[in-house]
Formats: sequence, C-alpha cells, structure tokens
Amino acid sequence: MELKQAINRFHHGEKLKSYLITASGMFAEMTGLKDRELAVAVRLTRAYLEQVRGELRMAAYLAELPRLSEVEARIKSAVWEAHINRPTEANRLMGEAISLVVSGLEEATQYLKDRSLI
Repeated sequence: MELKQAINRFHHGEKLKSYLITASGMFAEMTGLKDRELAVAVRLTRAYLEQVRGELRMAAYLAELPRLSEVEARIKSAVWEAHINRPTEANRLMGEAISLVVSGLEEATQYLKDRSLI
C-alpha cells in the first residue's frame, strides 16, 4: 500500500464511520416512537442514509475500501427494520455496518501508525 492510498482509504473510512454512527443514533432515538412520529423519523433517517449510500459508493470508487457492498446491504436492511418498527434490530445492523468499515480500515490504519502519521 502506498501512502496516498492509505491516507485516502483512512479518510473516507473514518468519514463513513462517522455517518454510520450518526445513523445508529437516529435509529436508537426511534425506540418508543409511535405512529406519525415513527413514520417521520423513518423517512428522515432513510433520506439521510441515501446520502450515506452515495458517500459509500464514492468511497468504494475513490478509496477502494473493501466490503462496502456488505455495508450497503446492512444499511438497506436497517432501513427496512426501522420501517417495520424494529429500531433495535436496525441499530444492530448499523453496528455490523460500522464494524465492517472499521475492519476495512485496518490495513490503512496500521500503515499510517507504522509511519507515526496517526
């Protein structure tokens, strides 16, 4: 791995991780919502996650992060789980998505640590 690739991968991965953590918090806030409030929360979260999916595709192209198709699948499943009023399951799926992103960053992170850049 080259330095430029490591920095690019690390940057895009950390950005995705932040977005997914935010989405996870949004799902956590849905617990206890009913009817109209839940519908609005799901709609807003879905819109947010569509933007995240765009960032995901850009990261896949620019940073060549591994396993992003699996991350995207978890996001889609999480949106569905929230839609059927299962925010806890949606949050679990977001945790899996975050874990996949973090594991995809391991090589770049180690490369940058070895060079005392992070």
